[in-house]
Amino acid sequence: MGRSGEAAPRRLRPYPEYRDAGIEWLGTIPSHWRTSRLRFVVETNSTKENVRHLDPHTEVSFVPMETVREYGGIDLSSVKPLADVIDGYTYFRDGDVILAAFLDRETAKIDELVERKERLIELLLEKRSALITRAVTRGLDLDVSMEDSGVEWLGDVPAHWDVKRVKWVARMESGHTPDKKVEDYWDGDVPWVSLNDTHHLRDHDFIADTAYYTNERGLENSSARLLPPRSVIFSRDATIGLCAITERAMAVSQHFIAWLCGNDISPEYLVRVFDAMQDELQRLTAGATLRTIGMSDVRTLSTPVPPVDEQRTIVQHIQQECLEVDQATAKIRHAIALLNESRTALISAAVTGKIDVRDATT
Repeated sequence: MGRSGEAAPRRLRPYPEYRDAGIEWLGTIPSHWRTSRLRFVVETNSTKENVRHLDPHTEVSFVPMETVREYGGIDLSSVKPLADVIDGYTYFRDGDVILAAFLDRETAKIDELVERKERLIELLLEKRSALITRAVTRGLDLDVSMEDSGVEWLGDVPAHWDVKRVKWVARMESGHTPDKKVEDYWDGDVPWVSLNDTHHLRDHDFIADTAYYTNERGLENSSARLLPPRSVIFSRDATIGLCAITERAMAVSQHFIAWLCGNDISPEYLVRVFDAMQDELQRLTAGATLRTIGMSDVRTLSTPVPPVDEQRTIVQHIQQECLEVDQATAKIRHAIALLNESRTALISAAVTGKIDVRDATT
């Protein structure tokens, strides 16, 4: 048994002898196998016309995949009225071959493991989100007195905190795109954050490199401007609310907003507030055909503002707690990748005869 209590995969042996199949993708096949066009040797999914004359209330065997038993045989005890299954299901007669045997069973086991691990990742991400929200909206002192923030999504906050519009503690800058048709504006030395960088923003709190670079001429001939390091960038289109802190001077596209933090709030804390604000952002964009948050809504966004030293303590706490969750999530994702590789390899080995499945299907 593995450490997680899961049974180790069974080792399957090869066939005794192989020969060239004469088909490039097949390679070699067991020497006693022959190859043929599938349509020459079987009829698949027989017509249902032979049963349409029957009374629609006639009870017929209903055979979902799980009723094809692991070691042969079919459970025919499940019955349904013909009218319930004549459309949308395959008709078969007595003596027909129902294909469910080896690959369906083995890949189903892998798929079940993957599904369980993906659910575990969901739970870990929910835990991470709850941890961040709790820290940035309630603080770390469980005994502190609380008061109503006046902001619905925030609820009660520590009484000694302020609650302000984000635009009052950080200067907002919008972005722009230099003309893509002018080659001289591109491939320069100015990182330019666009929707092409959203994959990075999903998993990182800082950004130093971008998919596209512009240059001084691109900035001079557009509304884009060079933003200082430690600006908080925030996506307002497509996937809304992805954010990170710039590690050097950058420009952003019109799909992003940049916040230049003042003395009352740190970039690291503001990023965590935006993380906690996801449900509110979804509410503001609900029902929109094109997912975007308008500038008028952006200007209404509010943030708790603890004392700066308390912000620093909260951020350090979140980093430590999230590190453990992120490491666990990474391990599970790696395990899922290995399972998917194993699934692909198993299918390839089985259909090309690289493993002997005769004992496993009888």
